[in-house]
Amino acid sequence: MDWITLVSVLLAPLTAACGWFVGKRKRNNDFLQDMQNSINTLVAENSRLLDEIVTVKRQNVELLIQNEVMKNKLAALEQQNEQFKQEITDLNAKFQNIKTITRCK
Repeated sequence: MDWITLVSVLLAPLTAACGWFVGKRKRNNDFLQDMQNSINTLVAENSRLLDEIVTVKRQNVELLIQNEVMKNKLAALEQQNEQFKQEITDLNAKFQNIKTITRCK
């Protein structure tokens, strides 16, 4: 066996093994890069959702405050309504004792 045959016989498996190791490393790096991209995407989506939740909670608090203000206004109007009802009742009681002075024909 001469050197050229020996080199050609050994060169093919050596290059295949080197190619396999280099390819494996690249596959691992690609896999890690894909995982990092997935994590980055999830973090960005989580951040967006968190901002949305904060906005919704802020709106909820504002609406609860407005609701309390409206309840207070409604209670004040109901109290004022009761006062007006009492005044009307008092005035009706006073007017019942008044006789009609003029009559229209």
